[in-house]
Amino acid sequence: MREQLNTKVDSKILERKHVLAIDYGRKYTGIATHRVNIDPIIIPFGRIKYADDEQLASSIIEVIEEEFIDLVVLGVPLFTDGKESTMTKTVLEFAKRLEKSLSIPMYLQDETLSTMEAEDRMKNSPRYNFQVDYSKIDAVAATIILEDFLNRSSDRL
Repeated sequence: MREQLNTKVDSKILERKHVLAIDYGRKYTGIATHRVNIDPIIIPFGRIKYADDEQLASSIIEVIEEEFIDLVVLGVPLFTDGKESTMTKTVLEFAKRLEKSLSIPMYLQDETLSTMEAEDRMKNSPRYNFQVDYSKIDAVAATIILEDFLNRSSDRL
């Protein structure tokens, strides 16, 4: 499954695009944004409280329209051995639903262990007072998903 994710995108396609990354969750969904070659860093945008997939897709579309997003990256969780979990199937179903509502490209990115990495970053960052802030962890995980996507895409922008 891992080979089907992590599509490498040519840096010319990403040039100056406003990208939205999504860390899907059944309690909260984290989002992060970045304007490629414009913003100096990826910005943890926030989180969306989850009610159901329809509401979440609608909220994401709203962000896309308000922020003039050009491209979406959705994190897909896998087991560390690359196999699918129940949550993998849930996220892939959501991806199908969301893609039907989008008029912009969407890419899938492996997000294995992104929440654990987000916790680690928070514990080691003065920005978060060296503590895990669970109200921001989903957005930080979304920044990691976007970093991984950009790092895999061509020659690092």
